[in-house]
Amino acid sequence: MSFFSYIKVETSRIFQSKSTWLVMVLTLLCPLIGYSVHQTAVTATTASFVLANPVLAGGLGGGILFALLALYEFDRVYKYHTDALTESITSPLLLGGAKLISLLAAALVTTVAASVLYLPYTVYRMGVVFNFLEYLDCFFILMLPSLWLSILATTAFYQMIRRVDLSFVLFAVFTFFSLSPWAESEYILRWINPLVPGLSDDFSNGIIFRTAVYNRLFWLSILSGIWFLGLLCVRNYRKGLFGSFTHNVRKAYLLELSIAFLCFGVYLYHAEPYIDHSPAKIYGSGVGGTQTIVAMDSPYAEENSNLTLVSTQLETDIEASRSRLKSTAVYQLKNSSGKPQECILQINPGYTIDHITANGEAVSFTDKKNDHEHMKDIAVSLPSEEEIRLEVRYEGYPKIWSETRRHLSGHKIEKDYVELGGIHLRPVINASDEGAGVTGEITLPSELELISSGKTAQVIQVNTDGTKTWRIDDPSGSASLFAGNYVKKELSGSVAPIYFYYSQKHENKMEKLEIEQILENTITYCTNQFGPLGYTEVEPFSILETAGHMFGGGSSGNLNIMDESHFSEDGFINFHSGATIADSISTEIIQTWWLQGAMVMDAENSDWTNGGLSVYAAYRMAKEMYGEGYAIENHVKEWEKAWSNMNRNFYVRHPEYANILPEKYIADLQVEFSTIRTHAGMALKVYKAAQLIGEDKMDAVLTELYQNGGTEHPPFITWHDFLNACGLKEEELNIDEAI
Repeated sequence: MSFFSYIKVETSRIFQSKSTWLVMVLTLLCPLIGYSVHQTAVTATTASFVLANPVLAGGLGGGILFALLALYEFDRVYKYHTDALTESITSPLLLGGAKLISLLAAALVTTVAASVLYLPYTVYRMGVVFNFLEYLDCFFILMLPSLWLSILATTAFYQMIRRVDLSFVLFAVFTFFSLSPWAESEYILRWINPLVPGLSDDFSNGIIFRTAVYNRLFWLSILSGIWFLGLLCVRNYRKGLFGSFTHNVRKAYLLELSIAFLCFGVYLYHAEPYIDHSPAKIYGSGVGGTQTIVAMDSPYAEENSNLTLVSTQLETDIEASRSRLKSTAVYQLKNSSGKPQECILQINPGYTIDHITANGEAVSFTDKKNDHEHMKDIAVSLPSEEEIRLEVRYEGYPKIWSETRRHLSGHKIEKDYVELGGIHLRPVINASDEGAGVTGEITLPSELELISSGKTAQVIQVNTDGTKTWRIDDPSGSASLFAGNYVKKELSGSVAPIYFYYSQKHENKMEKLEIEQILENTITYCTNQFGPLGYTEVEPFSILETAGHMFGGGSSGNLNIMDESHFSEDGFINFHSGATIADSISTEIIQTWWLQGAMVMDAENSDWTNGGLSVYAAYRMAKEMYGEGYAIENHVKEWEKAWSNMNRNFYVRHPEYANILPEKYIADLQVEFSTIRTHAGMALKVYKAAQLIGEDKMDAVLTELYQNGGTEHPPFITWHDFLNACGLKEEELNIDEAI
């Protein structure tokens, strides 16, 4: 009989087995766990809750079930002592290969059935944001390979040691490794539970699936190599492990296949293309209520005082379908030294420099490949001329900073979404750049709307290849770009125009949730309470919905950025900011007033930031709009709960034990506790101060500080400025006594 005949017989037998059908049915039920229990995709979107989590649960549960089935099938001839009979008919090597393929076929059929079974409910729950291709990607990139890899791993272990109990123990250890903290932040190591921090409803999930495909290719290569090695260990002629290996290795092609797959896997590991190699950083050693401040060196190159940047001009072609860009940056520089100079260009490690010229002549440069804090340094030799036109050609795709690899979060280029700024858009030069703006021409697919910091981006050319060229102009020099299928709305409540950009896919939900009204109410409150923001019609203030992978919000120049989870009915609400979508959105908008309208900072108190004032102001707005009971219940009590939970944490109560924790875990605790201190904790202190002096007087204090700035280190408003304005002492605002 030929090998294909064995495959046909084994496949027919597998699908007639009651054990196989039991495993298939149980695997079909595993995704149900993901709707409630198995929550690994944390991005607060509908796609995360009704698609990613169920599929990941199906891959994990199904992988374990198919591992058990594989052990049962491979051991049955030995369990029932029929191996002598089967080996007299066919080679155990051919039979092992046929069994493997039949099990892989059963896993494929199960995954196809699961994709059909869960399709109607997923379409119903996701509505207009449902994407059929991404639906298939979830099942056939995330779930199916988990089943296949489980089968490969288990049967490889069994072929080597031919004991069910030890094989399952090895499989359990291998699975635990994938689920453990050692692999938690490394997407390439998670074989049974691929890293999916969440799925976006409104924008592309390309980076999620690209990293998952790379992960699957890596593990299929490694486990295939181990499987062929295990095949060489299959017992022959009643010989033991070494005797059988010596006999089977005569089939040199099996050993060659094993080595080839293993070497390819090692190559894939070392050539991993999506994460940079920046070393981990610990921003202080304290995890308790008292933060330890550690002086950190700036990641940016020391400024060359002999060089002055006059302007930067970009000509950038964004190839969204390939997630790449090709760009030329032109810097107008002044060299005041009269001598040759070395400058440093800092850029995302994913980009490569093709060519650099100064005044039309090629100059030498060195890529130091010294990844650090999502950038690398390029050393460039400049001539002695006073006026220098430095032209830099580069291309590539932005890599993810290693510090955010756990969330796969970072600047990105996708077919329907672009997010670029700073070193992720163009090289930043270590020259004095006071007043130097950035202008440029950005070419994008025609269906994408470009939003940039600075002046409103304008279309200057419609190209015949299905692209448009936009003109950007950012006098501040920050130059941040976002592009997507956006809807633009003008909001009222301010003197200068304010625009709101959001995904077309979210339009119905925005109307249902009355997001525009929430934004306008917040803008009106802040304008009346604190004063208008300093933006104009030429450089308007814009509120922008971004992809959920960004995790949270922020600002870039005149752009206020909020990820899509803020607008999701299924989304997680930041309880430091209230308990409703309206509260969360209001807090994010209010932060703009205390981040860009006023400057809040104190070198002696790192907890004093714009966060606490914004959270408190959101409480005051909620009280004004919904009443005191609502504001206390949904704001103040939530701050108290967060503060209390932090203080009850074991490592806060026993900080001496924090020193034995892994650095990654310490960093995670620091981020979590820092957020609580700067938001919930500081809001509680401002609230307590308001109870002591009266909330109306506190409103006046905050208005005065916003409009006139601080007096201790103007224009920064320090903690002492706040205390002096309230007429209070720090010890009067001890919040631990009140909770």
